[in-house]
Amino acid sequence: MLDLKFTSEAIGAEAVVAGYACPCGCTPSVVYMRGVDVVADACCCGNHFAVGPDARSNLIPTGGFRLESRPVQAPWGEVLQAAWLIGASVHAAAAEHDHDAETETH
Repeated sequence: MLDLKFTSEAIGAEAVVAGYACPCGCTPSVVYMRGVDVVADACCCGNHFAVGPDARSNLIPTGGFRLESRPVQAPWGEVLQAAWLIGASVHAAAAEHDHDAETETH
């Protein structure tokens, strides 16, 4: 399993913010509200991230990508999944990647 520097934190009693430091240097994150199926974000390098009760089933690996997941403890007692589709970054080293030039919202 790749060390993705995963983070999660409760926001009150009904929400969790979760994210990770992508190998390309971006920091995708999502806010999961209690009762939602899944929330997802994509990174500039093509990696995808999702959080929800069954987040793994919402990410379908394609050529060159692998599926990873970790449990997330929600403040209301439910265990959610944080799931990633991780592929080889399309960028050079993260230090050389200009994240200020991105057009996607992270």
